[in-house]
Amino acid sequence: YVLDMIGGNTFIVGASQYGKTAMLQLIIRGLAEQYTPDEVSLYILDFASMALKIFDDLAHVGGVVTASDDVTLQTFFRMMAKEIAIRKEKMSKLGLASFGSYKEAGHTDLPFIVVMLDNITAFRELYEAFDDEFLNMTREGLAVGVNVVVTTAQTRSLGYKYLSNFANRIALYCNSKDEYNTMFERCRMEPKDTPGRALITLSKELYEYQNYLPFEGEKEIDRVNSIKSFIGEVGKQTTQRARRIPEVPDLLTPEYIEENLD
Repeated sequence: YVLDMIGGNTFIVGASQYGKTAMLQLIIRGLAEQYTPDEVSLYILDFASMALKIFDDLAHVGGVVTASDDVTLQTFFRMMAKEIAIRKEKMSKLGLASFGSYKEAGHTDLPFIVVMLDNITAFRELYEAFDDEFLNMTREGLAVGVNVVVTTAQTRSLGYKYLSNFANRIALYCNSKDEYNTMFERCRMEPKDTPGRALITLSKELYEYQNYLPFEGEKEIDRVNSIKSFIGEVGKQTTQRARRIPEVPDLLTPEYIEENLD
């Protein structure tokens, strides 16, 4: 199964400990292996176990925001709103309607942006003020090359206005069978009670499939070491870095200004 990210945003639902964060790690690895930081930039909002914080040093990642980083989160949404507006203006001047058309025309100045939100339910509870801004990103971003991937344990509180913006839907094992009907209309299947087992649609047909671990290791600490090794290998292969979320560092130096603020 190949996840078509330019074709739509991605929504992942599943009970706790059934592989939602691992699936995000798999997407991160796949993008980092196939593209340079100039081609794909990642921004991670980790409102779950904070297991994704480790990717902050990956060249493709422009920042990892956790539940306590309220100032950084505000800066991120301001940055993304400005980015979407700039991209819309660029593409409208060229008469192009989609990011795919922009790339086909030979333009390479704009990277494809992927925004990952692990645990959208916690995000909405903690930062209700940003709910409309995030919803707008899922609606307006795709046409200009801003893709959104979210995870949650249940869809009950989200409603149709959110789900309608996600063409790619993946359902891991859920505690309630109603989740499968919400994700896939008139769904009669349910995945096996196994971590990584999920339902997906392929050519409008519903299938059950098994996800695989993104990084090798019997224990979690082994997989963490594998992630660190992977980040180091990627760092050796490129001098490029994704644009960072602006922040005031503990020590402001001329080198920091030159590197981050042009």
